Amino acid sequence: MEIRVLKEYESKRVKIILKNNFVYSGIYFTITSDGLLEFEDRNKEIIRLEPSFVVMIVEINDGGRING
Repeated sequence: MEIRVLKEYESKRVKIILKNNFVYSGIYFTITSDGLLEFEDRNKEIIRLEPSFVVMIVEINDGGRING
């Protein structure tokens, strides 16, 4: 996915789907100076992903519903 699209969702609560069909839900990510997505998973581990590995991103509102 293009960085410019991902920047619209930076620091928002989102669900992302990766090329390997893995899903991260309810995360807040930032974009590093290297252009990677960085966030903490539910195990408190820091995850860094190449933007090209993301196939879908959806914003989640406070009630857990998907916006859009």
